[in-house]
Amino acid sequence: MFKRITSILVGVAVISAGLIVISSMGKAQASPVTVLVNATITADNDYALYYGTEDGSSITFVGRSNLSDDWKSAENWSFDVKKGDYIYVAAWSDNKVAQGLLGQFVINSPSLPTILTNTDWQVYLTNDDKDNGSAEPTTSEMSNEIAGAVWSPVTNYLNYGSGPWGTIVTSINSAAKWIWGSPLLPGSGFGEYQIFRIQVPDMVVICHHNNQTITISIAALQAHLNHGDTLGACQGESNSGRGR
Repeated sequence: MFKRITSILVGVAVISAGLIVISSMGKAQASPVTVLVNATITADNDYALYYGTEDGSSITFVGRSNLSDDWKSAENWSFDVKKGDYIYVAAWSDNKVAQGLLGQFVINSPSLPTILTNTDWQVYLTNDDKDNGSAEPTTSEMSNEIAGAVWSPVTNYLNYGSGPWGTIVTSINSAAKWIWGSPLLPGSGFGEYQIFRIQVPDMVVICHHNNQTITISIAALQAHLNHGDTLGACQGESNSGRGR
């Protein structure tokens, strides 16, 4: 695992861009682990991308769909997000033929899977109306919406290649599904504004003190560091497994 010292202040070394802190007492301390996400998204017709905490107390805006374009061309975004936090997508329709969200989120970590739009996502129906080309929700508006949201699993979807979209969008994995919080066809006749979310996996690879590579949750990281485990895969390990 590549490790980089980013700063040294009064006996404190920060290693791996926030992965682990060595205190002046020489004891490892876990700090939030972030991963780079490369996202490719399109929507029929508009979307805005955010990330943040489960309760919405901290929300960051990444970007939105191109106002001069339509669903035929997906946009690409890159951002750093803490493992265990959420990716949020606000999307709204144009009252016409169909509505849907399609995307992939490639996580720059060999231990974490690529996230695709599918039934693993949750959706909140705001019951508000946004027209095609409307301004995206501000981070304050998103925080308020998330704080009072009632989330449901996504159950409405169409496979990639389905009409009316077909295979025009080629930059997104064909295993991704067009998803929506209500029927995707026919047109809603209403500029439905919905919020979708999925959690970034909160797992991390460590070398257990018995020279065994295991995958654990972020919540358990500090306890493992306290008894001598280290971040990253073991060198010349005995075997591998999954911890908690």
